[in-house]
Amino acid sequence: MTSGGVYCVRVELFEQYVLPISVPAQFTLSNLLKLSNQQPNQNKTLSYPEWVSIAGSSLGLSEGVAAAMFEAYCSYTMAAHDAMNHTRDELMWRQSGSVAEWRKERLVSLPHFLLFIFCQSYPAFSPTAVSSAWGSNLPSQAAEGHLKYRSTEHERICTFITQHLYHLLTLLAPKYKITSAQITALELVLTEVDPSGGSDKHLTPSAQPFGSLMPFWWMDKTAAVDIHLISTHINENLKPPTRMGYLPYEICSTKHSPKAVWPESPRQNAKTVVVRGVSKNMFYRMTAPSQAVENVQIYMCTSATIYLLGCYSNVTIFGCSHCTVILGAVSGVVAIESSDNMKVVSASRALSLQDVATSRIYALVNTPPLVFSGCAQTSIAPYNTHYPAFEEHLKASGLNPLLNLWSQLSILSSSSATSSVTQLPVDQFTSITIPFTNHPGETHTNPCAMPAEYHDELKKKASVATQTCNLLRQAVTSKDGANSEMARQITEKFKTWLQDSGNIRHVLELLHYDDES
Repeated sequence: MTSGGVYCVRVELFEQYVLPISVPAQFTLSNLLKLSNQQPNQNKTLSYPEWVSIAGSSLGLSEGVAAAMFEAYCSYTMAAHDAMNHTRDELMWRQSGSVAEWRKERLVSLPHFLLFIFCQSYPAFSPTAVSSAWGSNLPSQAAEGHLKYRSTEHERICTFITQHLYHLLTLLAPKYKITSAQITALELVLTEVDPSGGSDKHLTPSAQPFGSLMPFWWMDKTAAVDIHLISTHINENLKPPTRMGYLPYEICSTKHSPKAVWPESPRQNAKTVVVRGVSKNMFYRMTAPSQAVENVQIYMCTSATIYLLGCYSNVTIFGCSHCTVILGAVSGVVAIESSDNMKVVSASRALSLQDVATSRIYALVNTPPLVFSGCAQTSIAPYNTHYPAFEEHLKASGLNPLLNLWSQLSILSSSSATSSVTQLPVDQFTSITIPFTNHPGETHTNPCAMPAEYHDELKKKASVATQTCNLLRQAVTSKDGANSEMARQITEKFKTWLQDSGNIRHVLELLHYDDES
């Protein structure tokens, strides 16, 4: 007979899917319990229209916030295969002009959803607005302080669960007695682990339904157990997130080998990989879908170019300045916070922006982007690049390239501070070429949907570039051979432009990478 399980908090729920807003006074446990009692159906499901209506009348949430919470729950709980089917159906409904009818068909499990909504009351970290320009140095000391605050967030998450575990159980069993079937919903918040199956340092989640290792149901699986006993048992066996691989595996930047700093196999069962402090350098990593990393955190980088071309669960970009970040496929959330003068290219199910200044975001996003307070002079545009394995990564992550809601911004400012994110003017839209093509894959063009005017703008710019190259080629050649003086002048002007624009550094980084390869 097993000796019983141990438990770890699923911190990604709080780090990635708790919205950085202040919930209203009506957002209480008693009102959430009323929500449960108002649903008479035996299957205990909740539709999107029902949730939006109840959220407004009982919980004091705006329609935009209620919709964002619903989408966040779906992003958190939906597997890649289900997500692909979901986006395919949504695209069909949108093309037929029946979005309202499609929303009526969207159902979520009420017990799981109630737990998720209650966790939205967690006091998530909310950084103050960044300066509009940090210059060429590292971001402000305030951002450093916020990062240190984040480093202890796991402790606060565990404290929140310890203090509110009884409340969470009450949402599952309003009569204070819970069955083995009801307790399974707690898998949304906690991971149950059989300690006999792991090492002293690392634990592996149990493959059995949540609650299978609890002694209360060993003799009678139909027994109804007092939730006070369950709460006490879990709290006594709650382990720190580090035992489940949540301690970030930090990758140090280097000026000598940007290719080698990410090891082929990060620490066993590491759920988070941190890329931190890359400055005036290039960082590149291409991975196969089988090498997917759960979470990536890009912290405190300046004047850097970062390519992470693979499959990821969630990506956080925090405290970065004057960087270009190009991401592969992210099955969950790309969160950009406290950063300025950024150029970010991402394909994800969800996208959130908070305290982002003077930046451009090129996105494929299957849900409306969420814009929180503190954003200024930031523009968003359709996804604008590709690489050989891109479509393979999209499929593995459950992302639909034909459903791109990049322009359907949801503004959710939680304070009087304004948020300014606008669509990028068409005449400023350009494509980005990824200079790494020596990898297998079948993607030769950008498969992501974009408005016709943006597509036409790219064709126009490509035509101008081709004409310019032809004119230059004609200018430096003649029937008698190369016009050396014209060629010299063009070369000198080009070198001057590389220096003045700062692009010379990126060229040298690519040459350095090519030498290593």
